[in-house]
Amino acid sequence: MPRFRANSFLGTETMLIHELCHSFCDEPIDTYLDQLMPQATILYELNREELLKHYCGTPRSLLGELFIRAAVFQYEKDHNVFEVFNVRGNIREGYLGLYQLLDCFEKYVNDTGYKKLTDFMPQIISYLNSFDFKKIYREDIPEIKYANIENGSDNVDCNLDSIVLYFNTEMYKYDKTTLDIRSTPGLELVQAGVYTNKVTGKKQVIGKDKWSEDGKEWTFYFKKLQPDTQYEIRFGAWSFTDKKDKYILKDDYILTFKTKK
Repeated sequence: MPRFRANSFLGTETMLIHELCHSFCDEPIDTYLDQLMPQATILYELNREELLKHYCGTPRSLLGELFIRAAVFQYEKDHNVFEVFNVRGNIREGYLGLYQLLDCFEKYVNDTGYKKLTDFMPQIISYLNSFDFKKIYREDIPEIKYANIENGSDNVDCNLDSIVLYFNTEMYKYDKTTLDIRSTPGLELVQAGVYTNKVTGKKQVIGKDKWSEDGKEWTFYFKKLQPDTQYEIRFGAWSFTDKKDKYILKDDYILTFKTKK
């Protein structure tokens, strides 16, 4: 693992560390490329569309980005500036496998028996191969399956006072999720409390909500809807995390509907 003095890059963008780690990661990857490619291909195919948005066009380039990003996060851990939400964001961009690589890098840093990362690669490959990433993608990364209102419906009762979202996996029961709801036109939430932003001092209503016991259904409550009105409600990917607080939603969820006259 590359070692830098804590103040070596003070005020420098993380991108500098990212680029420095290329020389650290490229040789071990290429040395063991044949053994890494089966899992890399699976990871790439699971997130191809998202990865292409970030100019990551092959399983080999995905490997490079995964190892480099994990090295950067390990550097941040070493200097006590690591934030797990950054890992969540990277996985949202298509870099599934980061948590597993970070497990490996943590062991590598603390194990003095390996002089170079290349020497440790067999252990990394064995560890990565122990995971079924298709299953993780399908079952562990959360997504909103549907709502109690059919998406695109044009005959919703304007007396409706709640919306229920149904998830594919158990979710973390955050108590301020309503702060992230974006609705056009706006919804008047049933107030459960008030949140004050510590930086700006701005106050926001915390809406009344409820989680099911199994953590797979979330209900929030609002005042009467306007009649004959088209609504669009956006639930951002960052609004929810799984029960273990590791993964955010695969995608934003947008619910559109129109109320009756």
